[in-house]
Amino acid sequence: MADLKSKHFPRVVCRAALVSIVAGLLWVSGPELAEAENLIEKTATGAAQIESSRENPDELVHWYIEGAQQGYASSQHQLGLLYFAGEVVPQNYAEAFRWFQLAALQDYPPAQFSLARLYQQGNGVERDPVIAYAWYHVAAMNRMADAVAARDHMQLLLDTEQISYAHWQVKKLWKKIAEAQTSASP
Repeated sequence: MADLKSKHFPRVVCRAALVSIVAGLLWVSGPELAEAENLIEKTATGAAQIESSRENPDELVHWYIEGAQQGYASSQHQLGLLYFAGEVVPQNYAEAFRWFQLAALQDYPPAQFSLARLYQQGNGVERDPVIAYAWYHVAAMNRMADAVAARDHMQLLLDTEQISYAHWQVKKLWKKIAEAQTSASP
């Protein structure tokens, strides 16, 4: 997790968001291009606002909330991290869970990993190693290296029946992710 007190934290988050959007543009053409260009302009404006907020944690939280409420998975995940850490906002595992879950259902691997960790540790949600394994597996299938290692570690702690049930849960999670993406598209 990024050091929230680092002066470079917002800059790193902003650059990651811009890189994601620009990479996505490689697949956009025609009428969608104008909409994508508008999104980049909004993101660049938001990135500049976050960058200028690095000395003011309240303003930083404001911009993460703004992005999270607009449905941006990276902002939802970052807000979840803030609530989990409790350094800039009061620690609130239930809020961290809520924001992680919203981002995870948008198929955002870092949030899937964070959600798995909450289930593994029982922070903000009842401890459930089977569901933790399932979320780690989903994140691992999204090519998140840390999730592969965490899933493999969890597998050592589960019996055959639990692993079988976890794989059934993985199928349910993929279905939920697909449904969330379908309902979010215009």
